[in-house]
Amino acid sequence: MRLICDVECASCLLPTAGLRSSSRPARTVLSIGRQPGQPGPEGLRLLVATDKNRAGMKYKLKGNVQQLFTRFVCDGKTTIRLKEPSLELRLSQADVTCLKIFLGKLRLASQGKLPEETRLSALAPACAKDVEKPRRRLVILSQKAYPILDGFPSSLKNLQISNCLLAQVDNRITGLALLRQLDLSCNRLRHLPASLGALPHLATLVVSDNQLETFPSELCRSLGPSLRLLDLSRNQLRLLPPQLFQMHKLCQLNLDDNELVELPIGLQNLPALRIFSADNNHLRWLPPGFQHLRLDSISLFGNDFVSESLPHEIHLQVPLTLWECTARAVLLARIPYTQALLPKVICEELELAHPCEVCSGVAFSSFVQTTTSMNLLSVACRSITRPFVPVLCFLCSRMCYEKYRVRCILTS
Repeated sequence: MRLICDVECASCLLPTAGLRSSSRPARTVLSIGRQPGQPGPEGLRLLVATDKNRAGMKYKLKGNVQQLFTRFVCDGKTTIRLKEPSLELRLSQADVTCLKIFLGKLRLASQGKLPEETRLSALAPACAKDVEKPRRRLVILSQKAYPILDGFPSSLKNLQISNCLLAQVDNRITGLALLRQLDLSCNRLRHLPASLGALPHLATLVVSDNQLETFPSELCRSLGPSLRLLDLSRNQLRLLPPQLFQMHKLCQLNLDDNELVELPIGLQNLPALRIFSADNNHLRWLPPGFQHLRLDSISLFGNDFVSESLPHEIHLQVPLTLWECTARAVLLARIPYTQALLPKVICEELELAHPCEVCSGVAFSSFVQTTTSMNLLSVACRSITRPFVPVLCFLCSRMCYEKYRVRCILTS
């Protein structure tokens, strides 16, 4: 029986001398085995092996365990106090299930009641991979360094894979439950799998210098509660999903050097957004509500913003479609809706519905479209009220006033 966890060894005699232990937890392999040539309970030993001492120290078990402290065993923590030598083994970062099984066998071994047929471990030196400190960061900058057979350490929190000519995201990455930062820049990715949404703690996603043509709407929903930085620069994006506004914790968004023709409506519903950049695209106007953002940095250089007022564009269907009548009725009556009560298409439209900047109504298929002027400097200057916050504004070299689109429903 083996258990891999962090262990701190502390002498029980130090407090009596007025001293404190200076040891720190180390990655350790604990094994319960039998000493060769000593059958029966007298031969049971506890092997404690670390990176500094892979051969390990052996401690007698029968009648030698003074006390087990199991109050925090559900948190993967416990303390084993031995009689000879007088020391404490303070365990932490252990798998809860394995820890409970290990402590059960340890208690029986100390009482001399462990059945003879119980399967025990060999009291052999620990392997290097078992006692090495868990890797938190991994940087791969070439194809030769890419781990094809070894895999990725499950303890990774920061992973960078660049210049590896990846055409698709490795499925093994989606199993790194602790991952917080993922950098896949400078590859050949054409799409991102929706399975990336299975990373519950992902806060930074960098996929610049690839060949992305779309960004999955599923990732907007699944990564919304955790993602804070999204870098999609230097790709081939033409449109972004309207579900982008569901990333409520997004602080920095980089869309430079793409082929964007418009930004999704509802961008103003990103309350945490502070840094926004969309240089060198094909934007002609900005979405409604953009002036309500509280940005510290905004960069829109190299776009094709219109310099003249565009005529009103009227989209009108008489009579209104059945699904639009249903959606309007649901919003008017404030009826809670789910896909169990309404068709999926209506629920999706209701989730993406945004109020008009003019009449505060909601636009669906029927609306009036027009443009109005907006000073981008005022968007960034909102941050001046907060002291010691730098304010940067990079405007188009030809214009100081940009246009944005307003969608307004027709009143009956």
